[in-house]
Amino acid sequence: MTGLFWPYVNSTKIYVCPTDKTNTVNWKARDNKLSTYTMNGVVCNFGLLSGKKPDTYKLGQFNPSAYVLWEPDEDLYIKMWGFNGVYNDASNEPDQACGLGRRHYKGADLLGFSGHVLFIPFEAFERERNNKPGMLWCVPDDPRGGATRSSHDRE
Repeated sequence: MTGLFWPYVNSTKIYVCPTDKTNTVNWKARDNKLSTYTMNGVVCNFGLLSGKKPDTYKLGQFNPSAYVLWEPDEDLYIKMWGFNGVYNDASNEPDQACGLGRRHYKGADLLGFSGHVLFIPFEAFERERNNKPGMLWCVPDDPRGGATRSSHDRE
Protein backbone atom coordinates (compact mmCIF):
# COMPACT_ATOMS: atom_id res chain seq x y z
CA MET A 1 0.00 0.00 0.00
CA THR A 2 3.05 2.24 0.04
CA GLY A 3 3.76 1.59 -3.65
CA LEU A 4 3.46 4.10 -6.45
CA PHE A 5 0.35 2.47 -7.97
CA TRP A 6 -1.67 2.43 -4.75
CA PRO A 7 -2.92 6.07 -4.81
CA TYR A 8 -4.39 5.40 -8.27
CA VAL A 9 -5.48 1.76 -7.96
CA ASN A 10 -6.24 1.27 -4.28
CA SER A 11 -8.02 -2.06 -4.21
CA THR A 12 -6.03 -5.17 -3.36
CA LYS A 13 -8.31 -7.35 -5.53
CA ILE A 14 -7.15 -5.64 -8.72
CA TYR A 15 -3.61 -6.95 -8.22
CA VAL A 16 -4.62 -10.63 -8.12
CA CYS A 17 -6.14 -12.62 -10.97
CA PRO A 18 -9.41 -14.25 -9.83
CA THR A 19 -8.13 -17.60 -11.13
CA ASP A 20 -4.91 -17.40 -9.05
CA LYS A 21 -5.64 -19.81 -6.21
CA THR A 22 -3.98 -19.18 -2.85
CA ASN A 23 -4.26 -22.82 -1.73
CA THR A 24 -1.67 -24.17 -4.19
CA VAL A 25 1.90 -25.24 -3.50
CA ASN A 26 3.18 -22.58 -5.92
CA TRP A 27 1.33 -19.78 -4.10
CA LYS A 28 2.59 -20.88 -0.70
CA ALA A 29 6.19 -20.97 -1.98
CA ARG A 30 6.08 -17.48 -3.51
CA ASP A 31 8.22 -14.75 -2.01
CA ASN A 32 5.76 -12.13 -3.24
CA LYS A 33 2.10 -12.85 -2.58
CA LEU A 34 0.89 -9.31 -3.25
CA SER A 35 0.16 -9.70 -6.93
CA THR A 36 -0.41 -12.24 -9.65
CA TYR A 37 1.30 -9.91 -12.08
CA THR A 38 4.93 -9.00 -12.58
CA MET A 39 6.49 -5.79 -13.82
CA ASN A 40 8.71 -5.65 -16.86
CA GLY A 41 12.30 -5.30 -15.69
CA VAL A 42 12.87 -2.56 -18.26
CA VAL A 43 11.72 -0.01 -15.66
CA CYS A 44 15.10 -0.39 -13.93
CA ASN A 45 17.06 -1.81 -16.89
CA PHE A 46 16.83 -5.27 -15.36
CA GLY A 47 18.69 -4.26 -12.20
CA LEU A 48 21.53 -2.44 -13.94
CA LEU A 49 20.33 0.88 -12.46
CA SER A 50 20.48 -0.50 -8.91
CA GLY A 51 22.39 1.83 -6.62
CA LYS A 52 22.29 4.68 -9.15
CA LYS A 53 20.28 7.86 -8.96
CA PRO A 54 17.79 7.72 -10.44
CA ASP A 55 17.38 3.95 -10.21
CA THR A 56 14.51 3.84 -12.67
CA TYR A 57 13.36 5.63 -15.79
CA LYS A 58 10.56 8.17 -15.94
CA LEU A 59 7.26 6.94 -17.32
CA GLY A 60 7.43 9.44 -20.19
CA GLN A 61 10.65 7.84 -21.46
CA PHE A 62 8.85 4.63 -22.41
CA ASN A 63 6.87 3.93 -25.54
CA PRO A 64 3.29 4.28 -24.23
CA SER A 65 2.25 1.24 -26.30
CA ALA A 66 4.92 -1.01 -24.72
CA TYR A 67 4.06 -3.62 -22.08
CA VAL A 68 4.77 -3.05 -18.39
CA LEU A 69 2.80 -5.74 -16.49
CA TRP A 70 1.80 -9.33 -17.22
CA GLU A 71 1.16 -12.60 -15.44
CA PRO A 72 4.38 -14.65 -15.64
CA ASP A 73 4.67 -18.35 -16.42
CA GLU A 74 5.19 -19.63 -12.89
CA ASP A 75 5.14 -23.34 -13.80
CA LEU A 76 7.71 -22.95 -16.58
CA TYR A 77 9.99 -20.92 -14.31
CA ILE A 78 9.94 -23.66 -11.67
CA LYS A 79 10.55 -26.31 -14.33
CA MET A 80 13.53 -24.41 -15.80
CA TRP A 81 15.18 -23.11 -12.61
CA GLY A 82 14.01 -25.60 -9.98
CA PHE A 83 12.59 -23.04 -7.56
CA ASN A 84 9.71 -20.60 -7.37
CA GLY A 85 11.54 -17.34 -8.07
CA VAL A 86 9.27 -15.84 -10.71
CA TYR A 87 7.76 -13.64 -7.99
CA ASN A 88 11.01 -13.06 -6.10
CA ASP A 89 11.34 -9.33 -6.75
CA ALA A 90 8.16 -8.31 -8.60
CA SER A 91 9.93 -7.73 -11.93
CA ASN A 92 11.04 -10.04 -14.69
CA GLU A 93 12.57 -10.30 -18.11
CA PRO A 94 10.21 -11.30 -20.90
CA ASP A 95 12.33 -14.35 -21.68
CA GLN A 96 11.20 -17.97 -21.77
CA ALA A 97 11.23 -18.56 -18.03
CA CYS A 98 9.45 -15.33 -17.12
CA GLY A 99 7.21 -15.10 -20.15
CA LEU A 100 3.44 -15.06 -20.29
CA GLY A 101 1.63 -17.35 -17.85
CA ARG A 102 -0.59 -20.11 -19.19
CA ARG A 103 -3.35 -19.78 -16.61
CA HIS A 104 -5.88 -18.83 -19.28
CA TYR A 105 -6.84 -20.72 -22.42
CA LYS A 106 -5.77 -18.56 -25.39
CA GLY A 107 -3.66 -15.74 -23.98
CA ALA A 108 -3.51 -13.20 -21.20
CA ASP A 109 -4.06 -9.56 -20.28
CA LEU A 110 -1.15 -7.13 -20.27
CA LEU A 111 -0.90 -3.57 -19.02
CA GLY A 112 0.77 -0.99 -21.22
CA PHE A 113 2.82 1.98 -20.07
CA SER A 114 -0.02 4.28 -21.13
CA GLY A 115 -2.38 2.51 -18.73
CA HIS A 116 -4.16 0.54 -21.45
CA VAL A 117 -4.99 -3.11 -20.95
CA LEU A 118 -4.95 -5.55 -23.83
CA PHE A 119 -5.50 -9.23 -24.34
CA ILE A 120 -2.63 -10.86 -26.21
CA PRO A 121 -2.62 -14.42 -27.57
CA PHE A 122 0.28 -16.59 -26.42
CA GLU A 123 1.67 -16.80 -29.96
CA ALA A 124 1.74 -13.00 -30.32
CA PHE A 125 3.61 -12.64 -27.01
CA GLU A 126 6.13 -15.27 -28.14
CA ARG A 127 6.74 -13.41 -31.40
CA GLU A 128 7.10 -10.09 -29.59
CA ARG A 129 9.69 -11.55 -27.22
CA ASN A 130 12.07 -11.80 -30.15
CA ASN A 131 11.80 -8.09 -31.06
CA LYS A 132 14.73 -6.17 -29.57
CA PRO A 133 13.82 -3.41 -29.20
CA GLY A 134 10.08 -3.93 -29.12
CA MET A 135 7.00 -3.81 -26.93
CA LEU A 136 8.66 -6.01 -24.26
CA TRP A 137 12.35 -5.17 -24.64
CA CYS A 138 12.07 -1.38 -24.43
CA VAL A 139 14.78 0.10 -22.15
CA PRO A 140 14.69 3.78 -23.19
CA ASP A 141 18.42 4.37 -23.72
CA ASP A 142 19.35 0.95 -25.14
CA PRO A 143 19.17 0.46 -28.93
CA ARG A 144 18.61 -3.30 -28.38
CA GLY A 145 15.91 -2.77 -25.76
CA GLY A 146 17.95 -4.05 -22.80
CA ALA A 147 18.86 -7.35 -21.14
CA THR A 148 21.47 -9.24 -23.06
CA ARG A 149 22.08 -11.65 -20.16
CA SER A 150 19.73 -13.66 -17.98
CA SER A 151 18.86 -12.19 -14.59
CA HIS A 152 20.34 -15.37 -13.10
CA ASP A 153 23.70 -14.47 -14.64
CA ARG A 154 23.69 -11.17 -12.72
CA GLU A 155 22.73 -12.60 -9.31
